[in-house]
Amino acid sequence: MQAQLLGTVNSLLMPLIKIYFKKRTIRVKTVKLYCDHIKDWDSFHIEFARVFGFPNFYGCNMNAWYDCLSSLGEPDDGMTSIHCEEGKTMTLQLKKRKNLQ
Repeated sequence: MQAQLLGTVNSLLMPLIKIYFKKRTIRVKTVKLYCDHIKDWDSFHIEFARVFGFPNFYGCNMNAWYDCLSSLGEPDDGMTSIHCEEGKTMTLQLKKRKNLQ
């Protein structure tokens, strides 16, 4: 389950990590996500919501996850509490990755 989860996360994150966002207001270079907190899909969504500051109405599903992360460059959307400056990229640093294997 965890290996499948890691593969899915990697395939979904890679395109988002490479996006250059527009209308950024807060400079964030690196976001750290601790993989030892992720044991299943529920904890995956809880950890991402905590780290990125997703709104209380976050649906805890992959469509909602994608919607929130797609708004990193749109602070007025209110979908995340952190944002990225125009022309910059955000790096997601996965800590303690071995726990996902």
